[in-house]
Amino acid sequence: MAQAKGSNTKIVVGIESAYGTLATFSTASTADKVGIIIPYSNFNVKNAENKITNSLIRGSRNPVKPARGNKNPSGTLSTLLTPFMYPLFAYTLGKRKVADSLTDYIVVTNSIYSKGSGGTVLVNNNEGYTTTGENLDAIVSPVETAPYIHTFSIGEIPSFSLEAQYAGLTTASYRRFLGCCVNSMKLTFPVEGYVGLDLDIMAAEETVETAAMAAGTELEYESRPYDVFELVAAHVMIGTPGTAETSMTSLAAVAYIDSISDITISNNLGGEGYVLGGGGTRKALPAGVVTVSGSIKAMFTDASAALLLAANNNTEKSILLTLVRGTTTLAAPGTTTPKVGQADNEAIQIIIPEIVLSATSPTIDGPTGIYFEGAFNAYYEDSTIDGFTSGIQIKVVNSSAPRL
Repeated sequence: MAQAKGSNTKIVVGIESAYGTLATFSTASTADKVGIIIPYSNFNVKNAENKITNSLIRGSRNPVKPARGNKNPSGTLSTLLTPFMYPLFAYTLGKRKVADSLTDYIVVTNSIYSKGSGGTVLVNNNEGYTTTGENLDAIVSPVETAPYIHTFSIGEIPSFSLEAQYAGLTTASYRRFLGCCVNSMKLTFPVEGYVGLDLDIMAAEETVETAAMAAGTELEYESRPYDVFELVAAHVMIGTPGTAETSMTSLAAVAYIDSISDITISNNLGGEGYVLGGGGTRKALPAGVVTVSGSIKAMFTDASAALLLAANNNTEKSILLTLVRGTTTLAAPGTTTPKVGQADNEAIQIIIPEIVLSATSPTIDGPTGIYFEGAFNAYYEDSTIDGFTSGIQIKVVNSSAPRL
């Protein structure tokens, strides 16, 4: 008997042109719109359906056949952060801008990567994905040059199709979820190990198919995840009060952070989009106001006392986290190989320009070192970072041209 196994089951995603409409793909894996294979550690997105009990009395104690209820496909996709996760960032945040390094390489301003003066803006979806977010020239034109800077900020989120491909069965099974949207994304930076990435997904409906939705056009990126040691101390930066939230010029590296847990971007989807005649499937998943939150655990030291004071005084702070593979410097890459963004030299930046921490106090749990831990909430008030107005930004610098 053939039993399906997780080890040979693939998860494939693709952006939809309209909510609940199966994603369509180009005819080759080198083209601009392909099925993206997502490496994962746990996948429990599944369908759920109510059964409505019949309350009629019919002269017998035997139960009556129940009616069907609404379908509620949802669940989590757990993976690890890699330099090629930009489809998931696009699905979570919405706005996307991609620039290349044509004639002028990436520059670093106030510790943040940005396009050099000669770089070309290839994709600039200012609000959502009305043009589905592709750019064929970014794939085939010889004048465009890696590395690329993919910048994601808060906007209207797209929907996507997701397919679990169970290849281990005698007859392959493809369980397909249409009208998927990211309800929330959570990043976790432990004191050791890999950087975790968890997505809470909601969908319109699930179907079972006999053929893959993106057969022949699937793209699998290199999947080596970041470990937290690639977030070196010089790249854990906290902004001081004043100009930090508007220009990031007051950032300073800190060496007292033990861990940053559960940086969560929540889209607060309205999951009630059922209509009469709709067969119990969602016809819409409208996004609400974004919330961004997290938690910082820090050693209680002379240096961290200022952060604790800021929490108790409700003083605004900023956070910048930079994961860099292959180098430990934020210096401008210039023309010398290897450059930031080339293979094995990729970078990801998490930019949170405006936060306040909840008031907290150190706790004494024993005779050894003392720590304090406090939640924070991010917001948008007046921050404009690299031309973007957003409560959080994620920048990915890699050699991969923009495909969704």
